[in-house]
Amino acid sequence: MRCIDTILKQLVQKTACASFKPYAILSHTWDNTEITFQDFNEAGLYGCRDKAGGAIDLAREQKFRYLWVDTCCIDKTSSSELSEAINSMFEWYRNAEACYVYLSDYSSSHDYNRKAPSVLGQSRWFRRSWTLQELIAPNHVAFYSREWKSIGTKAELCQTIAGITGISTGVLMEPDGYKVASTAQRMSWAASREATRGEDHAYSLFGIFEINMTPLYGEGAERAFRRLQEEIIRTSTDDSILAWLPSEEASGVVHFVSKWALELDHFSMTPRGLQIEGPVIEEEGGTMVIVLSSRYVGDFRGPLGIKVEALYPGKPGRLALCQRQARATQLVPVNSSASLAKLERRRICILESSAILEGRGRGLKTKSGLPRMWIRTVAEPLQIVEVGPREVYNWELRIFEASTRASNVLRRRVLVLSDKHHPDVRHVVVAFIQVAGGGVQANLITYPTPSARSADEVAGAAMAANCSELRDADIFKVVRTAQGDSRIQVKMQHGLMLGEEIFTIDIDLWGR
Repeated sequence: MRCIDTILKQLVQKTACASFKPYAILSHTWDNTEITFQDFNEAGLYGCRDKAGGAIDLAREQKFRYLWVDTCCIDKTSSSELSEAINSMFEWYRNAEACYVYLSDYSSSHDYNRKAPSVLGQSRWFRRSWTLQELIAPNHVAFYSREWKSIGTKAELCQTIAGITGISTGVLMEPDGYKVASTAQRMSWAASREATRGEDHAYSLFGIFEINMTPLYGEGAERAFRRLQEEIIRTSTDDSILAWLPSEEASGVVHFVSKWALELDHFSMTPRGLQIEGPVIEEEGGTMVIVLSSRYVGDFRGPLGIKVEALYPGKPGRLALCQRQARATQLVPVNSSASLAKLERRRICILESSAILEGRGRGLKTKSGLPRMWIRTVAEPLQIVEVGPREVYNWELRIFEASTRASNVLRRRVLVLSDKHHPDVRHVVVAFIQVAGGGVQANLITYPTPSARSADEVAGAAMAANCSELRDADIFKVVRTAQGDSRIQVKMQHGLMLGEEIFTIDIDLWGR
């Protein structure tokens, strides 16, 4: 850990935060005037601007020799140091004697009612992902305006902050209050918060869930959040994570140990999806309700359950392959008038995206059609903007449907992708598929193309040209950008998934 020595006016590094005690810590939102680790080494304390300089002055006035400021106390050019800081940050805030919250968009020059949630809550500090742990972890939190005038402490503003954030006063004021909250409740605190980098939605929750993971910037928000959920499932028995929804509904879901011993026997992630074993209520039409050991706050009538649909209803066997129903109906109360202890216990695999292969009555492996093609992953900052042929593509599920199987007939699937970091470039992925020699063969071609031409035009050209023409077409000339080359890598696999024949496509940035 590295801190600013407010007396010697220099950065000091020690092996543990305990070596700095007592120390103060700054919480803020970033802007374009931040002083970095490199800036501080060059200009020292004199290079500090209003925010960092004000925090240093305040810490020195309050007799704190050491102050931690994330902008200049972490060398973000070092991936190992950044990873250590992300995993340690919750503990650093928790061990601080005082946490100064600097609200750069809140002025003390106006006659505000500081305890009105509608006023204080307008500050972007209450909407950022990283500031959630910075609110919960420290015991003493003091809020300051942009003029460094005191607004109040977390204890004084507790009711106001609870109204803004939806976090109970008990969690805010008790040192370990967050540990009492269920996984669903903790997720709900972060649901409406924002982050500049998508992955930070997940990385900022490491401390709140007491887990340690390696941050991998560039993996994308979806993959980062999936890894977070998998780690929570691996280390926790709280099944309220299954009841979590990105809405206020989840804030009322609590985990409890029921007298019916309804805890799930098996609760883990597998390559196919989430596998659990527990009591199940079977309904008509292949619908099942998995009974959780979670309930709504104050509702003692019975536990909650999640509705799933069996992909193969009526199929014998202890393992049932299911997918979750629409969000509006997936979380349901379970009437405890039934003898829950006598319910049948089943092993269920809730499929994730692969559940999209549903195939009830129209499975992937059919003698009359080519396999479907599933665009399994598209890494940020890439985004699919056009496809071909459109009539066989499901945008929501990112799947090209099966087509008629005929020997030596060449089929193609076209994807046109944009790159947020290189807006003047698009990427084209063309897959050629045909039946030959009794099997299915496929080839893959990728090209960058200028964004001056419409995505529809690019897709049309790729659909019309043959393989050799694509290599020579002017529309596919290599593009150089001011930010450097925009290059992608595409991996295509052909095999079986849940017994069904399928092509899968994974698209990532080059070299990642």
